[in-house]
Amino acid sequence: MSFPRIHLQTFPSPFAAPFHAVAHRLRPPALLGALAGFSFAAAGLLVNGAYFGAVTKAAPTNTEIVNAVTSYINQWQEQADPLVNVAGVGQVKSSNLQGVEIGGQRYYYRLVAGASFDPVSQGQAGHYTTVAVLDSGTQFEVLIYQLDQ
Repeated sequence: MSFPRIHLQTFPSPFAAPFHAVAHRLRPPALLGALAGFSFAAAGLLVNGAYFGAVTKAAPTNTEIVNAVTSYINQWQEQADPLVNVAGVGQVKSSNLQGVEIGGQRYYYRLVAGASFDPVSQGQAGHYTTVAVLDSGTQFEVLIYQLDQ
């Protein structure tokens, strides 16, 4: 009694098939060159994204600016916002005097009803662009602005 011969054929996975076909056609030195080329291309894309991603970053939105500046207004951040001496006044938060840098640009805040040491309040600024007015018409009104260049 004889048994029928069964031939099982396996198929490579769809992801490995293109690489398997290329590997059979290329000789080892050419295969190494192709792999090195793919590696350099992938590394170039990663480096390009790391270096130029920060350069081409979009300007911060008004919401991001308001959130960042109000965090300086509402809390004292000892490391990021040290106190500085102002002649005849005492110590003030450096963010009120020198502004806050957000996305590579400097923004200032002015406490309208209270003592404020920003450039507009001190009469040292010419033209400026208003970014936001918080608590308008109250004793807590704050003007967030950027100096025009």
